[in-house]
Amino acid sequence: MAFEAPLYHLGLITVVYLTLNVGSFLYHYLRPSSLMRYKHGAESWALITGASDGIGLGFAKELCRKGFNVIFLGHIPDELQSDVGASTAKCKDQDLGGERNLCLSRTN
Repeated sequence: MAFEAPLYHLGLITVVYLTLNVGSFLYHYLRPSSLMRYKHGAESWALITGASDGIGLGFAKELCRKGFNVIFLGHIPDELQSDVGASTAKCKDQDLGGERNLCLSRTN
C-alpha cells in the first residue's frame, strides 16, 4: 500500500515523457516545409551536389518546383542533362516565371 503513490507518480512521469517524445517526432516529420524562407526574390540560387541520382535529384526537383534557380552538380553528364531538362519542363508547366537551371558535371 505504501508503494502505490510512488509507482503512480513514476508511471505518470513515464507516460508524460513518452507522449512528449512522440509529439516531438510527429512535429519534425509532419510540419510544413520551411524551404521558402530561403527564397529571396527571383534571383535565389541553390547548388545541389549529387543531383544526378537519389536524394540530391529529389531535392533539386523540389527546389525547382518551389521556384529556385538550381545548379545541378554531379558525376554523370548524360543523367544530369536529362534531369535538368525534366526539371525545367516542370518549372515551365507551373509558370514560375523565368527559372534558370545550370548543369555542371565532373569529367576526367
